[in-house]
Amino acid sequence: MSILSVCKLLLVMSAITCFVIGVCLAFSTVAFLSSATKCPGIVIEIIAEKNNERGRDMYRPKIEYVIPSGEKHVFVSSVASHPQRYFVGNNVVVLYSKKHISGEARIDSFLEIWMGTSIFLASAIVSIVFAWILKLVMPCPCPTPVREVENADPDAETGAEKEE
Repeated sequence: MSILSVCKLLLVMSAITCFVIGVCLAFSTVAFLSSATKCPGIVIEIIAEKNNERGRDMYRPKIEYVIPSGEKHVFVSSVASHPQRYFVGNNVVVLYSKKHISGEARIDSFLEIWMGTSIFLASAIVSIVFAWILKLVMPCPCPTPVREVENADPDAETGAEKEE
């Protein structure tokens, strides 16, 4: 198997894997959204985390929200950003669900809700496109079948013996 064939196979396998993970995340997100309720929240703290790859801080907001029953809840956003997107005192809309994973909550924004799904589905598309480009630009060389010659004598008549 050539290196090119292995690359194509790996790209297709990664595309399938990313697609399956993306679809699973999409179903999970839709399940969360179907049972989620909106309520107001406020940023109470910004948590700075060191990003070792680039040497800069990433920021996650810590959000406090109160559900209609009067209970206060706090969560830290799963999405970090640089530069800082939220500041202490910012009002945000929170989606929360008692039915979902132990009262899961998220900020009501596209990135917070769909980022994981988007990354995996986009990765699947990119992998398929690269595999397709490899197939078009660099097709696998197919070996030409070699015909076996029954009689190697070029003067010999085909299918019959020489008569003298």
